[in-house]
Amino acid sequence: MNIIGIQEAKYSEQTHTLIDFILLTDEGEVPFAYVPGEEDAITLYIDSHLEQLNIIPFTNLIGLEEFKERKIQEISNAFNDYISGRVSISLGWEMQFNLRDILMVDGAVRTLEMTGGTEGYLTDADNVNHYQLPITQMKQALLEMTQAYLSAHAHKQQLRDMAVSATTHEEMDLIAW
Repeated sequence: MNIIGIQEAKYSEQTHTLIDFILLTDEGEVPFAYVPGEEDAITLYIDSHLEQLNIIPFTNLIGLEEFKERKIQEISNAFNDYISGRVSISLGWEMQFNLRDILMVDGAVRTLEMTGGTEGYLTDADNVNHYQLPITQMKQALLEMTQAYLSAHAHKQQLRDMAVSATTHEEMDLIAW
């Protein structure tokens, strides 16, 4: 296959490194995605002709409303990933802090309070049990777990508000967890 030329060159993403184009050959037109650094014959040909190409800038192909929906879903996914992690607490270890974990610790504290108990145990993020904890320490862990969750939730809501009020694709691109 002999290369005759290149047509319809356009950047296919925002960093302006990947270029999609139609390669004209003696065998016909061939769609091609240029990736810098490859060493095949076509890429080497493109490397030697890049300065001659009129490359169309990248443009977002989806509308702003669809982009907002995707961004809001991305934010929700990032939040869910974040709260499935762990938070360091002042008792010297890390606790998981999603709603289920918070409810489990809250339930343990409430049960102790209702039954007149003064000590209990917590299982940390590494699945290590900490026994004979005074109820005050368990409440402190619960408070810190809840604060971490609420802080993450507030951050998620701020990002969602930013996405909803964005008026351009460029504003949307700046929104990240």
